[in-house]
Amino acid sequence: MTNLLVFEDSDNHPLNPITACRPIFDVLVGIATPFEKIKSYFGHLNLSVACRPALKHLLRLRHSDIPINQINVGSPLLLISGRVLMTPELVAQIQNFPVDQDAMLVYDDAFVAAQIFSLDLLHQLKEKFEVEMPSHAFLLDLLRPRCVTQKVGEVRMLRTPWDLFAQLADSITTDFDKTHQFGVIKGDILPFAALYEENRIYVGKYARIEDFVVLDARKGPIYIDEHTVVESGSRLEGPLYIGKHCHIAGARIKTSAIGDWCKLGGEISMSIFQGYVNKSHDGFFGHSYLGEWVNVGANSITSNLKNNYSPVSLTFGKDTLQTGETFLGSLIGDHVKLGIGTHLTTGSTIGVGATLLGTTVHSASVAPFTWGSSGTYTTHIFEKFTETAQRMMTRRNQSWTPFHEDYFRLLFSQREGSLS
Repeated sequence: MTNLLVFEDSDNHPLNPITACRPIFDVLVGIATPFEKIKSYFGHLNLSVACRPALKHLLRLRHSDIPINQINVGSPLLLISGRVLMTPELVAQIQNFPVDQDAMLVYDDAFVAAQIFSLDLLHQLKEKFEVEMPSHAFLLDLLRPRCVTQKVGEVRMLRTPWDLFAQLADSITTDFDKTHQFGVIKGDILPFAALYEENRIYVGKYARIEDFVVLDARKGPIYIDEHTVVESGSRLEGPLYIGKHCHIAGARIKTSAIGDWCKLGGEISMSIFQGYVNKSHDGFFGHSYLGEWVNVGANSITSNLKNNYSPVSLTFGKDTLQTGETFLGSLIGDHVKLGIGTHLTTGSTIGVGATLLGTTVHSASVAPFTWGSSGTYTTHIFEKFTETAQRMMTRRNQSWTPFHEDYFRLLFSQREGSLS
């Protein structure tokens, strides 16, 4: 049987802090992550994944049933970039690879997918993946001379942070259509809730939609997963995904992907919340990414549009990326804490483990494990960070493991060279 390896590449820098604690294939985009989308089409193959060696043990907590950083050279290999958002069109192109030949798909000088039969190529790939993740350039240089190479006209890929938001609406719609759950209501919808385009709405079992909630699917589907409660006064507009065990407290949310166990209030637009985010109060977040275990204080807000309407730039320490995007909010790493009334400027990057205080606007680039108010930042005490992380995770019946301790201590030791 053919083996399938979904991998992250080494061209990771522009995706920080989004990928600081997870490979790109584990980022929520739509109803599912890139890996879950690939698995839904190719789950009949022998699945495995590859990531940075330092991240392996944390990844094992999420993928306990599949091999990590292993390549079996005893069978042909289907290699797919973890940046790819799989679609039926791309599946068809992969399935049309030449029979029994090494072949590769390339999109705009980025590696997309390859099938490998040659034993020497399999061994070269195995040796590379056992040491480090390959770059796109390495794969193209290695495979292009040996493979039937085809350039793909259009592929949904996550090459920059703003690609997450550009692909969000279509990803939710594509994922929703694949579920075939059109107009299925398994949960409890009270009689005075208003549903527009009910055939594009799914409500999972044990979910509860209270009176005077508006579910508006006229611009795209709405998928509300199991055990989620939507309180009165909430307005949810598609395309929209809300995961399991969420609590929506009178919020207005549109065109967003919300992971499991989030508590949300205020206004959220065109954003991705990875999961376990607590934003129960008023405040606006738009075109923003929030990692897991983020706590947002009341009336904290992010700007996603500059006053002069010019394109937004992203700052990573000394590096600046020109995005060309008019709308772009904040990229917020895991275990970040935002105090009451925190103000984040357009195109902010907030590193893992930061705690931001005060009501003045914070710097556009905040290093991991930063503590304090704008202009008076210090480095968080690591032991205090871990105490808070353990308490927050315990509140959601999750455990802070030795693998968490080791990985976050590694990130803490690398702080000076990341976003400082």
